Amino acid sequence: MTLPGQRLLSFPLAGPDAGRRPWSEGVQSVRETIWNILMTEPGERLMRPAFGAGLPGYLHQPNTESTRQIIADVARAAVVRNEPRVEVLDVAVRTDPRDPARVTFGLAFRLKATGAEDRLDLSLTLAGGA
Repeated sequence: MTLPGQRLLSFPLAGPDAGRRPWSEGVQSVRETIWNILMTEPGERLMRPAFGAGLPGYLHQPNTESTRQIIADVARAAVVRNEPRVEVLDVAVRTDPRDPARVTFGLAFRLKATGAEDRLDLSLTLAGGA
């Protein structure tokens, strides 16, 4: 958990030539950590086998109600377990009406230190429509 004023290296790492500071602060640091949790496969990190939600592992699953519910449940549990700076408010995984293989993923959260609310949205293309 970071304290007010504490800085963490941003993810992905960027140097001065990349046109931005290599440090991430506040809500940006939290968003980057949540992204990292969602995209990391459990067991991938040495010494932290429970870290991660492994969302890329669902890419070959069918786009069904049960798959979407599993993705939401796994993501919520992983963020709650690995990011103590936030309270998860909502996780929604829905089929994109324009593409039956694509799902939209949204995670709304509140920063415990400040009460500020934010959300992280992304999309995944699964193996196919229901």
